[in-house]
Amino acid sequence: MTDFGLIMAEAVPAAAPIVTVFIALQKYFTKGITLGAVKG
Repeated sequence: MTDFGLIMAEAVPAAAPIVTVFIALQKYFTKGITLGAVKG
């Protein structure tokens, strides 16, 4: 049987650095998305 608690316990620390970088650079991500949007 799959132990989902163990899987989640390992997934959270693995995803934490990615989430931290995204939060730190969020304004640049949103600026790039709006600049790349098609206007008209």
